[in-house]
Amino acid sequence: QLFVQNIAVSPDFEVTGRNAAASYEQSTGRDVDGVLLLDHTAMAALVELTGPVQVDGERLPARAIGDFVLVDNYVRYDDDEDARLRALDELVLGVASQLTSIDAPSPWRLADTFGPVVRGRGLQFWSARDDVTEALETVGLSGRLPDNDGDDLLAVVARSMGGNKIDAFLERT
Repeated sequence: QLFVQNIAVSPDFEVTGRNAAASYEQSTGRDVDGVLLLDHTAMAALVELTGPVQVDGERLPARAIGDFVLVDNYVRYDDDEDARLRALDELVLGVASQLTSIDAPSPWRLADTFGPVVRGRGLQFWSARDDVTEALETVGLSGRLPDNDGDDLLAVVARSMGGNKIDAFLERT
């Protein structure tokens, strides 16, 4: 209840969205319209659009975001959790601020930048509204597993429940 953002992510994001919304609503009493998953690849794509972002006095380009989020900020602030969280806040707020001051990219640039991120499931969205869910499915953002139409469906996943980002060192083949 204290860290809704740390909810376990299901291979079917509809399950994650519903669980996150219910948990947030239970702990705050406020309704949730939708749940957004934005991982380090999506953050890097945003920085690709906005340009480098300042974090703790360092200028981070898009190519450095993954290392910063998954490894560097744990190494740099290994004994100071508050500083580590402030650096992450600075990253997110810096990118959000820069997003509001750039010209809107063309649809083609957005598709080129975010297409691989969406296909890699680094950007997913769940909505409580069916009409929005339909649109999300059309563009591949719903994160729902395909309908198996009565056939078998296999999803191979790896999940670290330790909250320690050890997955950054996992090599998948």
